[in-house]
Amino acid sequence: MAVVLLAVLTVVVSGIDAASSAPQDTDTRKEQIRRQEVAARLNDLAAGAIVRIERTDGEKLSGVLVRATATVITVVLLGEAAVRSQTIPFGEIKEVEVSDRRVVRIERIDGRTFNALLETVTPDAMTVTLLQERNRPQETIPLVEIRQIEEVRGHRLRNVLIGVGIGVGVCTGIVMIQVANL
Repeated sequence: MAVVLLAVLTVVVSGIDAASSAPQDTDTRKEQIRRQEVAARLNDLAAGAIVRIERTDGEKLSGVLVRATATVITVVLLGEAAVRSQTIPFGEIKEVEVSDRRVVRIERIDGRTFNALLETVTPDAMTVTLLQERNRPQETIPLVEIRQIEEVRGHRLRNVLIGVGIGVGVCTGIVMIQVANL
């Protein structure tokens, strides 16, 4: 009787352990799949892509991709008071959005500000094509010489306002013609 009772208890306890570990295994697998998907997306990108990252703690940041490995992403932070590179483990990344833009506004320590097209980026420097210059030269700038980098977002609001202005002008013209014909 004691042997049967011991066997039943062993089966029950091992079944409970298996049942309680199943959700943990599923969560671990989901997390591994999510990390692999993020790594695959980032490994397809070239250095210099602008990415927006949401961390698991809710912090949001933008950066220029330096490199992505199977476990971490290294970016040069945008919009920060001190330009620096930062390495973030995939386990701390909730979401990554890739921008289709590569134009940034760079403010150098000496006060010069210019727009540039990102070419390549390392943890210590970035190579850019200067957009203000007539011949558009490339320049490699050490991060220590940069005060701030910001993404240049398009002129969407300006374009919308121009479109609205044109629409109002056309409508006003049509009304004026109709009034003149009365």
